[in-house]
Amino acid sequence: MDLPTKQGQIKIGGKQLDIVCTKFGTTLFIFISEFQKIGTLLEVTADAVLHQPNSKFIFSVKTLLGKDDDLTHTIGRSIAGHITERTRQPGCILLALGLKTNPDPSTLSQILTQLDSFSVWSELSS
Repeated sequence: MDLPTKQGQIKIGGKQLDIVCTKFGTTLFIFISEFQKIGTLLEVTADAVLHQPNSKFIFSVKTLLGKDDDLTHTIGRSIAGHITERTRQPGCILLALGLKTNPDPSTLSQILTQLDSFSVWSELSS
């Protein structure tokens, strides 16, 4: 079975980040790390508020491994929100974050912008 995967490195704020994005079924695995290790593993689920086109999404976040705090959950919701804006599909994202410190809003914005170049989620609706 061949899974759609894109991987590479980006440099943000002087830090080299490894990114891997893989799609399996309706689930995405997104790995963002400066240590080449998983660190914290989150399960972020996006559910449509109304099952209609252009409906809003709500996100539930569960820490599976590692740091379980509100800021980490907020980062998970931000990444899931960024992706669901593009897919317009509910689903599950397994998000691995191996970051020394939580990114500030500017750094998170840059990460979100760079994530689009690793998009495997365009195939989610198929």
